[in-house]
Amino acid sequence: MSPAALTEFPGWFLVQAVTPNGSRVGMTIEGPGDVFGELALLDSAGRRTATIRALRRSETMCLDAERFAELRLALPEVDRFLVAMLTRRVERLTEQLSDAAWAPAEKRVCRVVLRLAKVFDDGPIKLKQEELASLAHTTRPTVSTVLSDLGRQGIVSTGRGSLTVLDEAKLRHRAGK
Repeated sequence: MSPAALTEFPGWFLVQAVTPNGSRVGMTIEGPGDVFGELALLDSAGRRTATIRALRRSETMCLDAERFAELRLALPEVDRFLVAMLTRRVERLTEQLSDAAWAPAEKRVCRVVLRLAKVFDDGPIKLKQEELASLAHTTRPTVSTVLSDLGRQGIVSTGRGSLTVLDEAKLRHRAGK
């Protein structure tokens, strides 16, 4: 694949885990240059720990377990890359866990909307309220209340299955950023 092809369809992906009761919980959003599926390559059982959904037209590259093992043996920098990438992921997940435990739901919703505005190039965010709630670690009624409040203040506009940020500066303020 050419370098131009990699930028033609910048990938943005919703990463979700499935709970024991079968519902999905949003873990994060991965963007251009990010990696997913590596745990299945590192775990000898090859278990999947998440479901990935493209949020917009995207292209990915795939590496099977055998080729991945060969690369790790031949190139020590692959393991250094993995350690650095997994360290960043742990740091991000620690921050998300701290947010979920201590930040008010409104701030978490605003932070998710800010991140999604980047994903959708400041155009309409096409995610269901349930998915927003999952990413913000809150409930759909809470997301609905926060979005209604933001809409009344002219910070966002909402439509059926979509959301548009109208005033990023005010949204950042509400997110505590």
